Amino acid sequence: MLMPDCQFSTITVAPHGPEHPDPVNVGVIVYDPCTNTAYRKVTDNWEEVHRRTGYRYIPGRDEPAEQGPFKVGDGYLQSLADGQVLDRLVVSQPKSLMHFDTSEEALEWVYSMQVGVPPRGGGGGQGGAAARLRDMIARAGFGGGCYKADYEIDMGGPAVRLPNVFFAGSEPRSALFALSLDSPDSHAEARVALGAVRAVRELAGLDVEFSACIAQAEHEADKGGECARRSLELLRKWNVECVYWDGLGAKLEEIRRALALP
Repeated sequence: MLMPDCQFSTITVAPHGPEHPDPVNVGVIVYDPCTNTAYRKVTDNWEEVHRRTGYRYIPGRDEPAEQGPFKVGDGYLQSLADGQVLDRLVVSQPKSLMHFDTSEEALEWVYSMQVGVPPRGGGGGQGGAAARLRDMIARAGFGGGCYKADYEIDMGGPAVRLPNVFFAGSEPRSALFALSLDSPDSHAEARVALGAVRAVRELAGLDVEFSACIAQAEHEADKGGECARRSLELLRKWNVECVYWDGLGAKLEEIRRALALP
């Protein structure tokens, strides 16, 4: 279990020449100084990194994108940052990390907040569910200032991006994200989404109601197997409402009434 005083650093491809002027975060390291253990996660989409930065890295055949726990010495992240040879890959100075129950949750949250390179293959099976959800929102007639897609909340550091947000005046009140229980990546996708939920609740202190829009009907929820079960358990743990596809229309109408829309 990670303690509240854990730290993290980002792994960044530094700018290199006028053709590639912008840095790109490609991974994160989480370090627990109480046990001197570390965890690392890097992108699996080095083709996209090369396109954005010109930096070419070819991982070994057995090199996993996620590693850990592995034993390290005292002050591991600070030693990495201070002792590195500044080249194309740069490790940032360590920052403190809020408390998480498990290393898995901490690593997924930090990675989702810091690394914007899309997964290889486009991110699993959630893309179709996200498109269907936005189509339903559009057909329900939300517009103007009451709804924004891909709304970004500035956290005073890494920003949190929410896919579908509904507003009462200028304040965000409800947020919906899509999840397909048919996808083998549903549990990982749920962890990433819940990282944003936790950041908004605990760091930004905003009173936003979050709902996961499940791309299946409720009677189909058990067909996703163990991965689907774990995803639903995680959502319940963080008090995120599950809205199944056959109940999405009613949920959108509920949001409309709450915002006092005509």
